[in-house]
Amino acid sequence: MRQIYCLVILFVSTFSIHLPGADLKLQSLDNFHPYIWQSDEGLDGIDMSMIKELEKRTGSKLEVELTPWKRLLQNIKDGSVDGEVSGFVTEERESYAFFSSHPLHVSTVAIFVHVDRSFPVEKLSDLRGKRIGYPRGWSAGKKLIPRLKTVGLNSLKALI
Repeated sequence: MRQIYCLVILFVSTFSIHLPGADLKLQSLDNFHPYIWQSDEGLDGIDMSMIKELEKRTGSKLEVELTPWKRLLQNIKDGSVDGEVSGFVTEERESYAFFSSHPLHVSTVAIFVHVDRSFPVEKLSDLRGKRIGYPRGWSAGKKLIPRLKTVGLNSLKALI
């Protein structure tokens, strides 16, 4: 599968970008393993490790809240949060948000199939006629989603 670059923080406010020591409110997709999730000890994952390092290096306080993807995108649009963690670049999102120039991590898009319903997937056409679930508001790019029968769901947990 093709690797897709994810971004450090997507900012809606140019003021947030250049204020060392600023307090920022960020959101991320809820329970997005291995990048970010809620554990018994608090938020955890690869992205949280990097956010903690950013706090240490900049003196900023980065408050992170997990939320459903579609709501997160709306919050970015209306400016009720300062940024988002791990968003893919799309033309639509570039119309209302700034993206960092360096990726936070590289992510691979994968297809998960129930063990009782498995079938080989080597190319996109192998998915024709299959129903594909994804979080509402999520994008894997122009080439993938329009060519498949898809169902938008409210959370990653609903996909399982």
